Amino acid sequence: LAERRNMVYRGTAVVYGRGEALIVATGMDTELGAVATMLQTAEETATPLQRRLAELGKTLALWAFVLCAVILGMGLARGEPLQEMLITAVALAVAAIPEGLPTVVTIALALGARRMAARNALVRSLPAVEGLGAVTVICSDKTGTLTRNEMTVTNIVTDSGAWKVTGVGCLPEGEVKPTDGAPPEIPESLRRLLVAGVLCND
Repeated sequence: LAERRNMVYRGTAVVYGRGEALIVATGMDTELGAVATMLQTAEETATPLQRRLAELGKTLALWAFVLCAVILGMGLARGEPLQEMLITAVALAVAAIPEGLPTVVTIALALGARRMAARNALVRSLPAVEGLGAVTVICSDKTGTLTRNEMTVTNIVTDSGAWKVTGVGCLPEGEVKPTDGAPPEIPESLRRLLVAGVLCND
């Protein structure tokens, strides 16, 4: 893919020049569509809390089944009616299931998400709160996500002094203001630096 020097791809921006292109793929058959397909088919992994809760549920179910079988066997050995012992065993099995556990877990995670929101951290999935509790280092790439993908000069420092540059993004607005005792007029060193910046900028 990296060696295709005669291809243009969906989702990219042409900034200058002219050309003709022959469309060879559309929709999900493009490279961007392949990325979208991979994102849609990606499997969601369970958090440590979800895995532990699943293990707890299996353990409780196993012990409840064993206990019910023991109670049923002991009752039948004592000569109790089969129907009555079946009802007793089912009642024990139902009582062994912690119905309030999901509610308690949800409330605990919601409280954790609320505390994180107070620290400007938004959580989209409640089970992720427990996973974040074990995180020590977070590595992220914010280019183009939190920024506008624009290189903008805000300060200039030369041997003649320092200047503050106003304006936002690539808009032709703003001015160069002297700071820290810099001369009000633009010295030759600053002028040459600005000329070099303009000539190196496409």
